[in-house]
Amino acid sequence: MNFLKKNIRLLIKLAIPIVVVYFIFCAVSKQATVPDQNASPEQVKRAVEYYASISARVFSPQENINLKLTQQNIDDVLTVASHMTPRTNVSGRFANSIGLLSMSFDIGNSWFTGYININCFLISGSGDGSIDYCLIGDVSVPGTLINTLINISINLFFSDQASSTIKELINNIQINDQQVILTATKNSEFKTDVTMGLKTAASIAKNFKPTNTHFPEPDVINEYLLHILETNWPAGSKSVSLSIVIEQAFRHAQVRSQYNDPRAENEAALWSIAIAFGNRRFAEIINVNTPEVQTTLSKYPRLITTLSQRGDLPLHFLYSAVMEILGNSHLSTNVGELKELHDANPGGSGFDFTDLAADKAGAAFSLFLTSDKNNAIGGQNLLSKMTKENLFFPDINELPAPIKDKEFDTVLGSTQSDSYKEINAIIDKKISELPLYR
Repeated sequence: MNFLKKNIRLLIKLAIPIVVVYFIFCAVSKQATVPDQNASPEQVKRAVEYYASISARVFSPQENINLKLTQQNIDDVLTVASHMTPRTNVSGRFANSIGLLSMSFDIGNSWFTGYININCFLISGSGDGSIDYCLIGDVSVPGTLINTLINISINLFFSDQASSTIKELINNIQINDQQVILTATKNSEFKTDVTMGLKTAASIAKNFKPTNTHFPEPDVINEYLLHILETNWPAGSKSVSLSIVIEQAFRHAQVRSQYNDPRAENEAALWSIAIAFGNRRFAEIINVNTPEVQTTLSKYPRLITTLSQRGDLPLHFLYSAVMEILGNSHLSTNVGELKELHDANPGGSGFDFTDLAADKAGAAFSLFLTSDKNNAIGGQNLLSKMTKENLFFPDINELPAPIKDKEFDTVLGSTQSDSYKEINAIIDKKISELPLYR
């Protein structure tokens, strides 16, 4: 009997890795079901406008939710979502009471090409869960399992009343040749409940962040903010180059690095600069929004930081630097592209490659200073001594002027065109040749 039990345990131990390997083999494909999505300026504008319209209707005081999505609405929103999320493309097709939602995740690298393709089939108005079944590669997963997991996730994050409304929206989906219709009823606290649920989800997600990601302590951030505050601000000026702020912050990072990891100190310096001159709500993101930090921030002069004498570029630079610290540099670049595509529409400022250059420069700056110890120390040595912008920020004078509306299609075509990639390559080359990275 004991011999039989031991053999059964051994067989189970052998079977588990075999099943896992088989699942991976069946789930991974050589080609993507959903190809790369090219978002046009018009699509970005329509998606933004439709998102605003949907949000207004979902969170309105009215008790009933009634949403109608055309195929164009779905295409626009999913194309923009695909452009924003790195290595992921999503598409949806709906007709004759049946829908197909497809996703392709690029898991390849320099020596391996592979995609995980997920195709979920939806049935209109089934009432007990709209998903009939999903294919993960060649592996079929029953809809009952998928719907159960969705319901468990909804119950985990949202209140009972909010969960009921969200499930009703999913289960009551109606699909016809012209549009997808979602209906549900909600209470007056639905918006508050959803907001709290999303905060709960974000809080749980933080527990799964990489172990090497540690946010600075509030007293450390406050110390940096106080040190930056001691900067010899130019008298009578309403603006100051971001390079002056960076020099002051990294001079303090260099001092503190005598006793601490220089990468962590550089990260604290970047967070402090971003909080003071990017967005003070960054302090909330990393849980350092203490009364002491608020008091220090209240003492800061009303100055605009600049790069290349422009007040908007430091925001691009700092937001991307922060996104890199959080591990989403590709996301920051993609979001930057979407913002420029939106600006290319009539009435916008135009697709501006200089903004994109600032996005890329901020991500490169952050990555260089926080990922490698030698680079962190070398960067401190350079940045703490009479920092000039051309040390870390590329020359943008030769980049194309903002491109508007129909010019975008004529001059560039899309973000996947050779012309666009050529200008992107020029920006990357300019950044890689900066003195900080030599």
